[in-house]
Amino acid sequence: MRIKDIINFLKQPKIFVFAMIWMMMLVVLGTLAQKDMGLYAAQNRYFSAWITWFWFVPMPGGRLTLIIIFINLSFFFFKKSIWKIKKLGIVILHLGGILLLVGGGLTAMFSSEGNMVIEEGAKSNHVEDYHYMELALINTSAVDFDEFTVFDQPLLIRNQTLTHENLNFEIEILNYLENCEPTKRTSPPGIQYKGMLKNFMLKELKPEKEDNWNRPGIIYKISNSGTSA
Repeated sequence: MRIKDIINFLKQPKIFVFAMIWMMMLVVLGTLAQKDMGLYAAQNRYFSAWITWFWFVPMPGGRLTLIIIFINLSFFFFKKSIWKIKKLGIVILHLGGILLLVGGGLTAMFSSEGNMVIEEGAKSNHVEDYHYMELALINTSAVDFDEFTVFDQPLLIRNQTLTHENLNFEIEILNYLENCEPTKRTSPPGIQYKGMLKNFMLKELKPEKEDNWNRPGIIYKISNSGTSA
């Protein structure tokens, strides 16, 4: 197949038509799915995915569909007949579509969402992610700086032991709750409980559809620290 044949195939208007029809179907399916799985999960399944699975059948996801539309619009400019003054409106329309897709693609690749908690009169230099949690340990012993040791959410698994070269102790994850709320203890705590766990316990709740509605909790044990505390 010659290069000219490839160009003629990729610039066919019917590719754009069928891709737009499929994209509209994905928008409808993704919108309906938000009711059951939430906005973030529906977005990942239908719009941000390269491949979307319908039962055992793989179909183009939103990202792949938009790439096809972008390629088709780009190859439209290989037509010699469009470079005329009387077709300036069509050229501008296609350029606008390409710029829209490029802008959306850059936003999807490099943007992130979260929330920044700033108390009145204070300042903050970090953003909390809505969708992924982490366990951060802050060493404030140095005068000029704070040392952060961070464990990402995939490591926060029940019965997992966390170690790091910056730490002189181990952290054993006794339990990780995707969504919970603190409740007062109705019975005396065991001697192994320290801090807030002496008076409170974490009650597990059903995870919410939207990640930013969940309040994760973690129960951990410090071991091999060389102290009895």
